[in-house]
Amino acid sequence: MKGLKSIGLEGLKLKGRRKAFAVLLLASLVLSLSAFPSPLPAAGEQRQWAELVTGVDGAGNVVKTRVYGYYAEANGTQVFVVCDPRTGEETGEAYVPGAKVGERKAKKLVGYERKQDLDWDHPKEVKPVSVTLMAPNVPTGWEWDLEHYKQTGNLWKKSGYQFGWPMDYSYARLVPGSDPDYWLVVAAVQNPNPFPVEAELYTSIDGWRSTWWGLEREIRYQGRIPLGPNETKYVLLNRGRQGFVLADRAPTANRGVWCPGFSSARYQTYITSVNDPEYPGLLRTGDKQGFYVPYVTWSGTNPVVLPLIPMRLAFWFCCTGIDRRGWVGWGYCTPGYRGWPEVYGHAEHDPATGEWSIRFEFSYYSDKPQWMSDEEWQRHLALLRDNATTTLRRLFQTWYPKVPFWCSWWSPREELIADAKTGETFGSQDKGSYEKISRLDFYVRFCALEPEPPRMPPPGINVRYGGWRYTTEGAWSDGFDLPAPVLVGFRAGDYRWQDEEAPEFNFTHYSVQCRGGDTDSAVVPRGTAMPPYVTRTDPRYYDPEGWMYWLPVLRAEPVFTDKFTFVATQGNAGYLKKEAIPGYLLFVDAEGRPVPSIVNRPTGARAEWEGVAYLSEENQWGNLWRVRRSWSWDPGYGWRLLGEQREPVYPSWWNSRQAGKATWRVTLEYDQAVQVANPMDVPVAYGSSWSWREDKPAGAPRFYWPGAEGLRAALAPLSAWEGGSPTLAAGIDPVIPAAGVVRVGAKETAWVASAHKAAIASFKRNSWNPLEDERAVLAALESQALRGQLSAPGEAAFVDGCHFAITPTFKPGSPGVISGAKRVLVHQRYKWDSEWQWYVWDELRADVYGFPSYWQGGWWDRDNLTLCSYTSCGYNPTSGLVVRAGDEAFAAALLRTRSESSIWVRPLGGMWNPYETRVTGPWRVFDSGTGRLLPPPYPRD
Repeated sequence: MKGLKSIGLEGLKLKGRRKAFAVLLLASLVLSLSAFPSPLPAAGEQRQWAELVTGVDGAGNVVKTRVYGYYAEANGTQVFVVCDPRTGEETGEAYVPGAKVGERKAKKLVGYERKQDLDWDHPKEVKPVSVTLMAPNVPTGWEWDLEHYKQTGNLWKKSGYQFGWPMDYSYARLVPGSDPDYWLVVAAVQNPNPFPVEAELYTSIDGWRSTWWGLEREIRYQGRIPLGPNETKYVLLNRGRQGFVLADRAPTANRGVWCPGFSSARYQTYITSVNDPEYPGLLRTGDKQGFYVPYVTWSGTNPVVLPLIPMRLAFWFCCTGIDRRGWVGWGYCTPGYRGWPEVYGHAEHDPATGEWSIRFEFSYYSDKPQWMSDEEWQRHLALLRDNATTTLRRLFQTWYPKVPFWCSWWSPREELIADAKTGETFGSQDKGSYEKISRLDFYVRFCALEPEPPRMPPPGINVRYGGWRYTTEGAWSDGFDLPAPVLVGFRAGDYRWQDEEAPEFNFTHYSVQCRGGDTDSAVVPRGTAMPPYVTRTDPRYYDPEGWMYWLPVLRAEPVFTDKFTFVATQGNAGYLKKEAIPGYLLFVDAEGRPVPSIVNRPTGARAEWEGVAYLSEENQWGNLWRVRRSWSWDPGYGWRLLGEQREPVYPSWWNSRQAGKATWRVTLEYDQAVQVANPMDVPVAYGSSWSWREDKPAGAPRFYWPGAEGLRAALAPLSAWEGGSPTLAAGIDPVIPAAGVVRVGAKETAWVASAHKAAIASFKRNSWNPLEDERAVLAALESQALRGQLSAPGEAAFVDGCHFAITPTFKPGSPGVISGAKRVLVHQRYKWDSEWQWYVWDELRADVYGFPSYWQGGWWDRDNLTLCSYTSCGYNPTSGLVVRAGDEAFAAALLRTRSESSIWVRPLGGMWNPYETRVTGPWRVFDSGTGRLLPPPYPRD
C-alpha cells in the first residue's frame, strides 16, 4: 500500500500598489549670490525683518521663513538681500519674492489595489485517508477475557483480531454458520485531517466461486464518502453469502509442496475536496479547485520524494510555437511572426511579485547561416526568444495556479496542445483534436511540461525533492494484490463440493526417503496428524508408546465472540455496532488412552515328582529306588518339603535304564485381576456388544492375559527328555470375564474383573540324579514363573474385540468433551526386504484412527469437524473453530455425542491379501479363531 500527501495553500496574501500624485510649485527659490550679479543697493537702503516664502514641505504646503536684510535691485529685478542681524553684514544669499523659479514633485498616498494570492510559504498539508478492508465477524485469534474474569471470577477466552486484507493467507478459514453477518465485509475509511474532506473510494475483492473454473462475481464498490474531521466511517461492501467459497486462487500442490489458496483485494482512494474554511477558496471551489502533490520525473528508480517547503512552482518544458499566419526558415521569418522553433527550459513562479521567470535554450536552432552577419543572426534569435518568452509567460500567468502536466515519458506521438491566446489545452490524440488544431492560428505544442523543484541538490542517496504538480485528485492511497485466506462456508448435508460439509483447503505434505532412493509422500489435512510429524511406527504392530498412546476427542470451550452489525447512516456509509455473543471454541484434543492391565498375585504352588534314582554315590543295583516327593510353595516362606516315599526297585537291566528319569506335575495358584487406568477426563466404558441401544444392551467384555504365553514359555525349558522330544502339558486359562459392562470414571483407576486361577503343568526330565535336579527345577519355578510371569503386570487384550465408548461431558455454558474424534497417523511402514531377508523401515503411509464414522439419523457421519484442519489446534491460528450456539457447524458437532469405537480384527490386505490383519483400535485383541494376539510385536522383537 502506498499514499501521497497533497498540499493546500494556507491562506491568501494581499498585494497592492501605491498611486501618485501631485506636482507642487515652489513659490520661492534659494539662490546662491554667486550665481547672480551683485545687487545694486537702493538709495537710502533700510535693513529690516521680512517674512518670505522659502519652500514647500513633503505634503506640498508653503513654508515661510522670517529673514533680516534689505530690498535692492539686481538687473532690473527686486531682490531681498539677507544680512546677519548681529553684524549687519551681508550673508551672500538673496530671495526673489513672488517668482516661479522651479517645481518639485511629491507623492501622496491615496489608497491600495487589493489582490488575492496563495500563501506559498505556509502550505497546509492534506493527508490521504486510510482504508482498511475487513470481515469483522471472522476471528483470526483469541485472547483471555480479563474483564469477564474480574466480573465473574471465570477465566474465559474471547475471539480476537479481525479477518482482513492483507493478512497471512497460509490458513483457510471456515465460516461455521449461515448468519449473513458472518460474510459482512466493510471498508473502514479514516480521515486523519483535522478538517472535513470528501474522498473517492474504489474497492474490489476476488471473488465468489461455485467452482474453481469460473469466477462468478467480485465484491466491488465505487463512490464518494464525506468525512468529518478525524472521522472514521465504515462502507458496506458485502453482507451474506454470494457463492460457495470466497477465493481468487485455489490451493495447489507444487513439486510436492502444498501451496495455499487465497483471496485478493485492491482499493484506490483520493481526496476530491477539502471543506475547511481556512483552505483557500481559489483551490476549494471553481475551475481551479485542486491540490498540489510532490512529483519527480521517473528515471528508472523509485526514490524517496520529499516535499520542499516553502513551496515554489517550477516547471521543465519542451515546446514549439506554431503561427499559421507566417513561417520561419533558417535565419528568416515572415514579418510579425509569433512562433518559435523547439526550445527546452524552465519556468518558475515568484510569489513576491506574481511574475514568471522564463529561461530556455533552442533545441537545434543554433548554427548561423553563412550568408547572415552576426548582428543579423542575433537580431533574428532575439526576435524568436522574445516570441517564446512573451507567449510562455502569458500562458503560465493564465494557467496559474492550475498549470497543466504533460509527462515526457508518454507516447512521443502525443503532445499537449495549448491555445496561445486563451491557454486552453488538450491532447493531440484526443477525440476531435484535429478539428480544434485546424481552428487555431497560433498555438504551442508541448512534448513535456513537468513540475520540478528549484535548483537544489538532492538531500541524500536516492532521495529527491519533488516539484509541485497540480491535480484535481488530492492526497491518495492505494493497495493492490492484498491477500487474505480462503473463506469457505459450512453447509449441513451439502455434498456438492468434494462430498463434504466443510471442504478442506489446508494441507500438510510429508515425505521420507525410501530404500532405493525413492521419495514417498503423504498429504493430510493440516494439523490432523498425531503426533504432528512422521514417526517410525506401524499400526500393524504393537506399539503402546507410539500410535496406540493417544485418543482424539472433540472438545468445546466457552468463549465470547464479538459480533459486528452494520448500521447505515448515509447510503452505504455508516458505523459498526458491536456486541459480545457467547460461543464455543471447538478443537480436537489428544487424550491418553485408558489401559486395562492384568495384575497377578501368586498365592501358592504344589510340585510333585516321581522317578527312579540311586540313593548312594555308587550306582549299584542294590541302591536303585523309586522316589516320590511333594513340595508346597508359599509367598512368604518359599518352598517346603511336604513328604517323601521310597520303594526299592528290582535290579534289572530295564529298571537300571530308568534311573535319572522323573515325571513332574506342578500346580501354580494365583489371583488375577483387571485394572483400568483412565487418564481421560471423561468416563469410559467397555462392552462386547455392537450397540448401546436399550433394546440391545451391551454385554460384558472378556479380557485376555497375554502373559499366559509368557508363563508357558517360562515352563517349557523344564521339560528335558533324552532320547525323545520334550513335552510340556500346561493348562493355563488366559481369559478373565467381566461381570458386566466395564465403566470407569474420569481420571479414575478401577478394578473391573478378578478371578482365582490355577495353572497346571506336567513334564518329564532326564538327569543324572533326580534328587539333585530337584533343586534346579524348584528354583526355576520360583524365579521364572511364581516371582516372574505371575508377578509381572501387563496390558490386557480383548477376546475377539470389544466395544469402547466415552461419555461426553459437555454441557451448554461449560467446557467439556463433545465426542470422540478422528486423527491421521503419518508413519513409516515396516516391510519385508527380500534382498536383506529381513524387515526394514520404508514407505510412508497415512492411516486414520480414533473414533470411526457411524450411522446417525439416516446419514453417515462424515467427521468433517474432527478430521479437518479447522478444528485442529496445532497450526490453526485460532487454535480451533470459533462458533456461536446457533451455528450449523456446532449443531453438526453435537450429533456425535454418542461416541463409540468397535475394536475387532479385520483383513487389512483385502481380497489380494486376506491373511494380513490388524485391529481397528488402539487396544490388543486375541483372535480366538486363530489363536493369534493382534497386533503382534515388531518382528525384531
